[in-house]
Amino acid sequence: LALQTVPFISLLFALPYTLYGYLRSKSVNVWRCTYFYSFVLYFLCAYFMTMLPLPSRESFADMRPVSELIQLVPLQNFFDIKAESWLRDIAILVFNVFLTVPLGFFLRYLFGFNLKKTILAGFLTSLLYEITQITGIFFIYPRPYRIFDVDDLMLNTLGAVIGYLLFLICNAMRRMYSAKRKRTR
Repeated sequence: LALQTVPFISLLFALPYTLYGYLRSKSVNVWRCTYFYSFVLYFLCAYFMTMLPLPSRESFADMRPVSELIQLVPLQNFFDIKAESWLRDIAILVFNVFLTVPLGFFLRYLFGFNLKKTILAGFLTSLLYEITQITGIFFIYPRPYRIFDVDDLMLNTLGAVIGYLLFLICNAMRRMYSAKRKRTR
């Protein structure tokens, strides 16, 4: 169901952006609209990846108390890496970084964010995910079903910064390539 609805919802968000661009300049930049659609699609997928799978209502009786679902010690996940599950533990940390790399890239390309704004947006996006989790999707569920983790805030913010820097590198390479092509003509 998600594979069918998320692209459609992304299109619903991208259409007003396309219409606004057309009304503003009397033309449609197909690439820019495609990137915006990709941004919305990415954002929805990232959001769902942090929220799903949803627990059944019956499973809440067996869940840990809220106090055990809040991790406020910075870098605790690095100290908690266990010998028997080190690969899985490290993969979770790496995927937390990868989750927001596209965010940093898109924020720079689509909205012209500088590094400071990208850091703030990366942090606030991660905070949105964490608050949604700790509030049981804003109190739809009777209690939290995921951990609020300060390390996730740091790693997701780092991912947005990496995405921002990747954009700068890709853009510089594109400009060098374009300049080289012009010289060879």
